[in-house]
Amino acid sequence: MKLFKLFTALFIFLFTLNSQGYSVEIDLWHGWTGADNAEMLDEVIQKFNKKDNGITVKITAFGWGDFFPKWVLAAKQGNPPDVVLYHHTEVAEYRARGITIPLNDLLKEVPVDMTGVPQALIDASIFDGEWYTIPGDLHPLAVYYNVDLLEKAGLDPNKLPDSGGEFFEWLEKLHNVDDQGKVTQYGLDIANTGAHPRWIFWGLQHQFGGQWTDAEGKKPAMNSLANENALGVLKHLYSYASMGSKFADMDAFSAGKAAITISGPWMANSYHRKKMNVVTGQVPIFGARRGTWANTHCLSISKQKSDEKYLPSMKFVKWFYDNYASPGINVGIIPVSPSALKDPIFTDDPRYKYMKAFVDSLPHISMEPMVETYTQQFGWATPAPIDINTQAVINGKKGIKQALEDMAEGTAEILEEGI
Repeated sequence: MKLFKLFTALFIFLFTLNSQGYSVEIDLWHGWTGADNAEMLDEVIQKFNKKDNGITVKITAFGWGDFFPKWVLAAKQGNPPDVVLYHHTEVAEYRARGITIPLNDLLKEVPVDMTGVPQALIDASIFDGEWYTIPGDLHPLAVYYNVDLLEKAGLDPNKLPDSGGEFFEWLEKLHNVDDQGKVTQYGLDIANTGAHPRWIFWGLQHQFGGQWTDAEGKKPAMNSLANENALGVLKHLYSYASMGSKFADMDAFSAGKAAITISGPWMANSYHRKKMNVVTGQVPIFGARRGTWANTHCLSISKQKSDEKYLPSMKFVKWFYDNYASPGINVGIIPVSPSALKDPIFTDDPRYKYMKAFVDSLPHISMEPMVETYTQQFGWATPAPIDINTQAVINGKKGIKQALEDMAEGTAEILEEGI
């Protein structure tokens, strides 16, 4: 009887130990809150959670302005999320803050095949020989056109404008003002607040050959003729813009009150669900070459008091990377994995027709610098000099030269102070 009880106790102990070893909850924080993308991502993660691998992912979404301060605070308090889904442009800063861990040892146990991933993204993921993040996608800006409004204006949706001159000619035909001076249809729907103005400016800076800082990244270099031209085009674009006007709680493009919008692939699902008749095209060439702003999403693992969740966290990161075709098409982003880009889940979906212009834009992207002061220079939580001054130009509060001077002065202070 005693022997039976001993074996029973041992069985219960081993069963409990086994259950504990294969039952772990991973906290994932992300900022995919726009255009119902949090809901889309939840659906993707639930596919992982249904797998019988003993790992469950709990998801928390924040707006990007809240995401980073909350992450820093959670790290200071000793309870950061296990995995974060954020941008390559922020990796250097949060590595320098000591919040993320190097992944080399984990990659030996859980290899991730990054064959064919753009070398620039691989380089941006490695610091002093150590991987600190796994790249996931790129999301450039491109142009959405309302086909019905184009055809109403006598414009051919199969021959989209490729030059800046053509684009402005289209805006002239699509921007309607009545006899009382009231706009009845906007040519362009873009907001005059938030990050949108700087994103468009960043692509124009690339097109005109402008620079943000010197080669060492230590001194501002944006006060130039090239960037005067870039800001001039930005101001001209906004003369046709809705400035973020709402119609029954919808933006002007969604409401059919604007013919064109410049945005990212993350908006494609929203327009598709609304059954809008939309086509997409690359951002036209306004300067000397094609160019558009882009950023990436990537996955890093937070530094914890214990390393017990590092391996299951890495297993989830690998699964997410290997299955990026699903979040790619469902959230509206462009996977960097060549296999995901060719995956029928991505290419055979009816929404892929919107994605092609973004895929075609990838060779022409320009990303903001991946530096330790990124969130200060490009302000998620608080407006940065680039945001303040691009918005001042389009809102008519500053001239172009003054805005660039103030942008340079404010950026110089950030570079001097560091993180």
